[in-house]
Amino acid sequence: MSRSTSYQVRLSDEEKKAAFSVFQELGITPAQAVRLFLRQVVETRSLPFPIRKTERCPVGNGHIPNDGLARDLLKPDHEKGYTPFSFAD
Repeated sequence: MSRSTSYQVRLSDEEKKAAFSVFQELGITPAQAVRLFLRQVVETRSLPFPIRKTERCPVGNGHIPNDGLARDLLKPDHEKGYTPFSFAD
């Protein structure tokens, strides 16, 4: 039997809630997700997703938009197709 070990990760409450919600939708536990990630790192000898340098995002730090979203965010409001509302309901 192999011996297991533990590893702690610090992340914000928002990151945790968002990621754990996705794991629940996928039907896996956070521990299973981390093990899958680490297996892919070993298998591919790289990170299992592309890491690219991007221009600073107008949405805020930590958000990396795709090219289409970045273009849409920089459009003037009258070109975004917003629907005006006069009340919150």
